[in-house]
Amino acid sequence: TKQFVNKAVSASMRMEQLLHTAQKQIDRGVGGEEFELHEEIGDVLTLLQYRARIAGVEMGFQPKNPMRLRGNATRFHQIMANLVSNAIDAHEHAARPDKKICVSVRLEASDICIEVADRGAGIPKEIRGKVFEPFFSTRLRSGGNGIGLATVKECVEQDFHGTISFRDNIEGGTIFSVRLPRTESPARYLPRT
Repeated sequence: TKQFVNKAVSASMRMEQLLHTAQKQIDRGVGGEEFELHEEIGDVLTLLQYRARIAGVEMGFQPKNPMRLRGNATRFHQIMANLVSNAIDAHEHAARPDKKICVSVRLEASDICIEVADRGAGIPKEIRGKVFEPFFSTRLRSGGNGIGLATVKECVEQDFHGTISFRDNIEGGTIFSVRLPRTESPARYLPRT
């Protein structure tokens, strides 16, 4: 019974984290405010942790330099949630024991570069040009609707004046890279104070 109580307490703590994260998103609305980049990414990973565990996917994120952005935190959350969710899905047909997603953030010249790397099935060459098209999905029969990456691209470009691209991961799978300008409005790099 002690093990059952420990599991119940652990589940209760996870639920409290999920509710806290959801409440933050509701309270924010759609305005442009300063937000902690690493905190938003951590919230996304918390929300998707259970789904990743069920899929047998390990998620990793080791923030290095805390930084703040000015922009729509809810839209940034949406970008990251879509990319991480897709990375979890990419492992669905990957026959390998080391299913892993790694999220990283680094400064490069005048950009903040956020990468979501998976070790999933990868993106076949014949569909690479369609990945960001609205209503294109490789998962239409299993619940995909083809609006996730199209929405991500729109948010990155219109809300943050950034770019998104992808490439093969040398460990297998795909790496999605989001580059956001450090100094351009409405999203800009702000050192943590």
